[in-house]
Amino acid sequence: MKHRVLIVEDDPDWSIFFQTIFSQSVNFEATAVACNLRAAQLALRRYRFDAALIDIGLPDGTGLDVLANLARSQPDVEAAICTIFEDEETVVAAVRQGASGYILKESAADSLIEMMSQMMAGGAPLSPKIARYILKFVMPAPEAPSEPVTLTEREMDVLVSIAEGNTLRQAGRSLGVAESTIRTHVKRIYSKLNVNSRGAALLEATRRQIL
Repeated sequence: MKHRVLIVEDDPDWSIFFQTIFSQSVNFEATAVACNLRAAQLALRRYRFDAALIDIGLPDGTGLDVLANLARSQPDVEAAICTIFEDEETVVAAVRQGASGYILKESAADSLIEMMSQMMAGGAPLSPKIARYILKFVMPAPEAPSEPVTLTEREMDVLVSIAEGNTLRQAGRSLGVAESTIRTHVKRIYSKLNVNSRGAALLEATRRQIL
């Protein structure tokens, strides 16, 4: 089954380019295309997605607003920012909002499907110029120790399953529960770890030596 992708891009040329790339992929399909924030919100109400490719600059908001909507409505979606903006403030803000990847458009032309596949496998696709910002952001501050976090046995089962690269649907099958139940556990895990994405959850759980 192909991964269902939401494309949020206001530039018609880039939008067509992304749709063309996904139409040629055996693993991805462009389920919905939105040219602004409002259209993205409507798409999130109408469809379920596995992944999202989001531009930062939108006529009625930003890609960060789309990430916030995803965190509320479909927190299991793997989201990658794809933009021309490479300033540290925007990169860090996107990570804080739950982006699993940050791809500069100059990189997307050659390796978009490879980067999206990496993200769906649990990785964090980053254009080379972005990596140093992410490293600065994720380094723990030794002078500010974290409060202990305790996950239930079932939450640990879900976290381990996700760490193994399983989707929420696959995790549900392996644990013998409905996907909606897994989604509820994931929301609780995110809340306890104070994160908004799978990648951030695994990073924080590893940092805290939970995994």
